Amino acid sequence: MDFKEKSEYKFEDLVKIVKILRAPGGCPWDREQTHKSIRSNFIEETYEAVEAIDTEDNDLLKEELGDVLLQVALHSEIESEKGTFNIDDVCDGVCKKLIIRHPHVFGNVNADTTEQVLKNWDAIKMQTKEQKTQTQPAPQPYQYNSSVNQPNGMPVNNGYTGQQFTNVPNNNMPNQPKKGMSGGKIAAIVISVILGIILILGIIISAVACHAYKSLESGLKDNISTFVSDYNNGYHNESSYYNWETSDNWETSDGDSDVSKVSDNDGEIYDESTCCFYKVFNGNEVSVTGVNMYDVVDGDYTTKHIEFTLPSEIEGKKVTDIYNAYIYNPTNNDDKDVEIKVTVPGSVKTIQAYAFLNCESLTELVLEDGVTELENEAIVECENLKKITVPESTTILGEYAFGFLSSDGMSSDYTPAKDLVVVAKKNSVAEQFAKENNFKVENN
Repeated sequence: MDFKEKSEYKFEDLVKIVKILRAPGGCPWDREQTHKSIRSNFIEETYEAVEAIDTEDNDLLKEELGDVLLQVALHSEIESEKGTFNIDDVCDGVCKKLIIRHPHVFGNVNADTTEQVLKNWDAIKMQTKEQKTQTQPAPQPYQYNSSVNQPNGMPVNNGYTGQQFTNVPNNNMPNQPKKGMSGGKIAAIVISVILGIILILGIIISAVACHAYKSLESGLKDNISTFVSDYNNGYHNESSYYNWETSDNWETSDGDSDVSKVSDNDGEIYDESTCCFYKVFNGNEVSVTGVNMYDVVDGDYTTKHIEFTLPSEIEGKKVTDIYNAYIYNPTNNDDKDVEIKVTVPGSVKTIQAYAFLNCESLTELVLEDGVTELENEAIVECENLKKITVPESTTILGEYAFGFLSSDGMSSDYTPAKDLVVVAKKNSVAEQFAKENNFKVENN
């Protein structure tokens, strides 16, 4: 194999290593990957980079930018093997886009103010994207949180701002390709956009640390050293589309603002009395971000039946949101031998995307009256979920809100669970959803 280890690696080394891993005689796992099979990895790595930004952790950002760049290299190599485009084409595309959209820098256009820059940006974008409006929205299901204000008025693709991209559920990308485009061109556009994001993030970091360029390359070195890692099915600690409290306002379980007492460096707090991790938002509301199932069973690792009710209140603050319940089997028994029943209180208004993801031992879920919304893919890949009770108050259900499984962990391959029983009121939204997806229905 034509490869020599180095003390430091650069971008071209990353591209070469990816080629080696996907070549005959390379890594069996890497050779099997497709755009779809690593789609979730792409989303996860992007979220982790965003989390590093939110927590102002430069070391973590260095690492996560390397992980995102790895995804760009992998997707580019997949297409390179097909002969559609390669990483050089991706770089060429994003460079041309930056040059075209900055005529006040690379051309003869005058733009002395931010307002004029934005005006030019919109005009060029409308021409190059063939858009009829300046903020042409992306089609469903790619629209999220359109009410969020644009930070500093920065122009964004298809009406999305950096803040909105930080906050979209992690199962979707914010750019919807035009109909009729080839798969290769679609992938090229998406990868170009991501590479552009990486470049912009690099500029931002350079403004606060002069050694940003060296740090980015160190991130590549760290990333290459730990090239293949197990995929973590839980989406843990990313920011939701809520505006979480800043680090200065994060609260600890005893009510003060000493961040050193927080159990996690991104503002999560652990409440022993409820066995829940949580975050505070909007000043006095709580979102559950995880459950310590080991504390739930309280040392009884032989039990096969667990019933647990999520709290309606933590530290005097109302629980109105489930970001990530993270229900797992804490016992010494196999997943298939354990039954977990979870009840969600009516104080909860929203169950977010992937709140219940891959909960293999979850067999029954009861949503009490008051729960209003189940986001798209809120309760998915729970292969042993046999029964779910959805109240009449639940009037907003995403396309794959609950009860869907896939063969490869990708939403494009979703099929309804065959044996799921949906308990719902007659003529309710939940009953209609159940019938449309061929779930069994029990009226209560």
